Amino acid sequence: MLGFSSIGSHQIGGILLILDLEGKSERKLEVIAEKPVDSERSFEARATYTFVKPLTYRIIVYDRNKNVIGQVMDFRKLTFGKRLNNFGTAEFDLSTNYPIASDLIDLRKNYIEIYRDYNQDRDLVWAGEQAVRRSLLNNKGNNWSEIICYSWFEQLKQRYTEEFERYELENASDIVATLIATTQGKTGGNLGITYGVLDDTYLADIIYQNDNIADAILGLSDGGLDFEITDKKVLNVSSILGQDETDNVVLEYGYNITDMTIVEDFSQPVNQSLVLGEVLGEDTLQRVERTNTTHRTSYGLRQGRMNQLEPAILAIFEDKGDASIRKFGVPLIKVDFSLVGNNTPSINNFGVGDGIRLIVKDGIYNIDEEYRVFEWQLTVDKQNAEKLSLVLGKFTI
Repeated sequence: MLGFSSIGSHQIGGILLILDLEGKSERKLEVIAEKPVDSERSFEARATYTFVKPLTYRIIVYDRNKNVIGQVMDFRKLTFGKRLNNFGTAEFDLSTNYPIASDLIDLRKNYIEIYRDYNQDRDLVWAGEQAVRRSLLNNKGNNWSEIICYSWFEQLKQRYTEEFERYELENASDIVATLIATTQGKTGGNLGITYGVLDDTYLADIIYQNDNIADAILGLSDGGLDFEITDKKVLNVSSILGQDETDNVVLEYGYNITDMTIVEDFSQPVNQSLVLGEVLGEDTLQRVERTNTTHRTSYGLRQGRMNQLEPAILAIFEDKGDASIRKFGVPLIKVDFSLVGNNTPSINNFGVGDGIRLIVKDGIYNIDEEYRVFEWQLTVDKQNAEKLSLVLGKFTI
């Protein structure tokens, strides 16, 4: 908000100061302009207003050399999301007659960054590589192409380990970083991934032989770690990623949510995990059982089987089984809802791995619980109205 003030003992010939009343700088009131007073009307009171900039989404397209190719403005629908310990997807469509459509789309060469603009803020909310184009053409000329993009971790699906790699009692976080560093060191192999937080997680004794790198990292995450490759291609690894945002992000039906779809998914209950490994001797299969006795008492015995494909120490088997029970021991909840006013809460307020609070008190529902975000997906229509979908598990941070 802008205001006006004067200094000096005389009106005519004095100085009119234009002040920033919102205190955008370190000072409470910042002088942003000065104007000489040349008439009595200069000191008349004037009403000023702060205008809220409408919500918009921008899709910026780059080539492999990080040069801007253009911007997608006229899309009918935009959907994008992220998953904990996996890659996310983004989909947008544009007319095949869009003036620069042919320049914008170049699969596995071009990538996109999605920005959310609201009021005075502009936030990068998703980034990844173009991978699929699917077009619908008809004789009325209503021809559209849908572009599907994958976030950065997906690129490791096309990378493999060396013929033989041995990691003997090494920090699992370091193994993730080394797997990526090794493949990036190959000719044409640099994905631009840099390294951020690499916390101590657990010690792994593991062998890889021509294994897929993405699958190897997913296997390590099953053993009890979280990882992410951010929109800016920074690798972070920790025992648990995410923050406790339960005081800041509260989704409440009837308050900031007007409509909601709730799916409670307990289709794959697991309270005893059987982790199978390599063959020991001639006919004995390595098998480790992990059990949550509380869940077993509540729901009866519910078993799940997992494979530990690479040789590993006992602790990895145990951690993998425990991680499976943490995720599937109680129902997952999926909620879909429209955001009120395209404002609060928004995807700027939380990320995958964070803990949030969900309140639904209506009829059979009496929910006031803390959950962890395993996955989110946002859909934006042509009017920039936002619809959010969350997959939530019991709060574990």
